Amino acid sequence: SQKFPVKVGDYIELTHLEGVHRATLTNVDNSKQESFGKKVMYEVTKEGLKKVEKMPEATILEGNKFAWSLKGYSDREIAKVDYDKTVEEMKVKLEAGVPHSYFASTYASIKVQNSSGNVLYNKEIVGNKQQNAENQTVPVKVGDYIEFIHIEGEATKEKTRATLTNLENNKNETIGKTARYQVTKEGLKKVEKMPETTVLDGNQFAWSLKGYNDREIAKIEYNKATEKMQLKLEAGIPHSYFSNTYASIKVQNLSGNILYNKEIIGNRQQDAESQTVSVKVGDCIEFTHIEGETQKEKTRATLTNLENSKQEYMGKKRIYQVTSMGLLIKS
Repeated sequence: SQKFPVKVGDYIELTHLEGVHRATLTNVDNSKQESFGKKVMYEVTKEGLKKVEKMPEATILEGNKFAWSLKGYSDREIAKVDYDKTVEEMKVKLEAGVPHSYFASTYASIKVQNSSGNVLYNKEIVGNKQQNAENQTVPVKVGDYIEFIHIEGEATKEKTRATLTNLENNKNETIGKTARYQVTKEGLKKVEKMPETTVLDGNQFAWSLKGYNDREIAKIEYNKATEKMQLKLEAGIPHSYFSNTYASIKVQNLSGNILYNKEIIGNRQQDAESQTVSVKVGDCIEFTHIEGETQKEKTRATLTNLENSKQEYMGKKRIYQVTSMGLLIKS
C-alpha cells in the first residue's frame, strides 16, 4: 500500500481493461456509487471531483530521461549530457576541438553536486582552448543538483546553443546563461542556487601547523591545477614541552613512493625551509600533530579551502587523497 499527497488542482486517471463491471467509484460521504468504465479522468476541485476529457500534458521537467546540448562556434556541439534517472547515471560526452575561439575565459561549464555540497563532477570549458574528447559516467540520484552555464545562453541568435530536451515527451527549451536543477522523484526541479561546496571541494588548499603559543611552524599550500605543493617551515623550536615527534608531513604516490617526508621534533631547533613538491591526482598527503585533538590546542592543525574559505581541524592524524574534485579523507 502507498500514500501520496493529492490536492486541489491535481488530476487523477484510472484505467481498467474490464471496467464495465469491475471498476467503480464510491462517494464515502453519501454512499453513492458508479462504474466508470475502461478509463476515467478527474480534476480535484474545492467541491470534490470533476470529470475531464484529458490529463494535462507533462512538462519538460517531468520524467526520467533528459538530454542537454552545449554548442559552440558555428553551432558545433561541444558537449552532450544524457541523464537517465531510472539507472541514476549521467553520461557526459565532450567533443574534441576549440569550442569558440572568440572567448578566452570560461565559455561553458557543467557541475554536479550532492545535497551535502560534495562536488561529483565539474568541468569548465574554455572558449579558445583545445578541448580533448572525453566520455564519463557520473552517478546522479534523487536529491542531487546539476548546473549548466553557457556564456551565450541568452544571446538572441546563439541562445539555441544551450538546450534541454525531455527524451520522453520530446519537449525542448533553451536554458539561458545559467540553469540549475535538483533531481526529484518526478523529474527535475529548477532551483536558484547550488548547495555550498565543502572544505574538500576545489583546487586550492592550505594547511597550517602551529606550536607553542600558537606560533606557526609549518605552512603548506597546494594548487591542484598546477600540481604544486609549496611547503614552508619556520625556524625555531616548535614546542619545548615535547621531546619526540610533535608534527609530521608526508606525501606518497599511488605506487607507495614517498615524495616528501618531514618529522618535526618538539624541543629540537628547526631550520627554515622552503620546498616545492609535485603532487597530482591519486597521491596521498598525511599530517600528524600531537596536540590535534586537545580541546584548546586543536586549532594548531587546520585545513583551509582557499576558494570557499571553509576550514576544519585535522585532529591528531589525517590522510587526504587528491581526487579530480579536490580532496578525499582516507583516514
